[in-house]
Amino acid sequence: MKAFQTYIIHKDPPSNLELLVQILSVCTFKYLNPEVRIIFVTDKKSLDFYNTVGFLDLYDEVITHYFDDYPHDRISPDFWASPKLWLMSKINEPFVIFDTDLILNKPTSIFKNVGMTYLHRELQSGYLRPHEVSVSPSWDWGNLYYHFKRTLPINVSVLHFNDLNFKDYYVDHYFRFVLDNGGGIRFEDQDYIDVTALQTFAEQYLLSALILKYQMEVDHEFKSKSLSNSLHSYGFYYDGGNYDEYAKNSLNSLVYHLWSAKQYVNILDHPYYVQSYNDVTIQGENHLKSIGYWNRVSNIFEKLKNGLVKPTN
Repeated sequence: MKAFQTYIIHKDPPSNLELLVQILSVCTFKYLNPEVRIIFVTDKKSLDFYNTVGFLDLYDEVITHYFDDYPHDRISPDFWASPKLWLMSKINEPFVIFDTDLILNKPTSIFKNVGMTYLHRELQSGYLRPHEVSVSPSWDWGNLYYHFKRTLPINVSVLHFNDLNFKDYYVDHYFRFVLDNGGGIRFEDQDYIDVTALQTFAEQYLLSALILKYQMEVDHEFKSKSLSNSLHSYGFYYDGGNYDEYAKNSLNSLVYHLWSAKQYVNILDHPYYVQSYNDVTIQGENHLKSIGYWNRVSNIFEKLKNGLVKPTN
């Protein structure tokens, strides 16, 4: 098994806060999994930026050629996470892929011996439904409406694939939906739906519907498994089936994730930025010292940290 992270700079590069988490992410992974190769995949333009930052030597390998044939002119900006799926289409062995702004706090032994493992499920609230999304000219829903009705979306910030046949099945359907899809939604109140709604529909809700379709029509033995009992509901978590109380910090033992905090880097009194700044700069430094990586990354870490503005409280 190998591990992968990817980042393609579409417009703005990642913030210093995101880059600090990426350093923490790769160092933590290598500390917990010294026998597992972790690979960073990007394109040539983005590589130029990362080389100026100077921490890619932490990875076991850096790859750019996977994106040489990426169909930029056929993918709407609404599907901004498509490079991640393009990378997945190129991998031909069991793998884990996780976001660069996420720290995996457990070794890869947590991944189950099933077809696919993921972080958690999410309620359908806040998600678009099939009749509310644009589609490509060649897309055919078939009986997928039935499967969308019966399943909950999957958070894809961490994915582990053992079954490469299902991985190919998912990626193939994703790009059939995305390629030549002009983007756009058909939802009356767009303030209710997040700006990422079309991407999360194509990447997360479609995935859960395809799991059910695959189990019923292709491989009755295929199984998927969540790492967590947590269920996400638009900013809140429920844990262990208790839907009457929110569960705080329910994922902390598994991951640290910036989530939406990265959207508030320039809002110095926003509680998300205040918390993430302290988590990443103070606790992050202590963590790197505890796992023996501080001397290796301290200069880069301090430079990125000094490029952040301290919160106002």
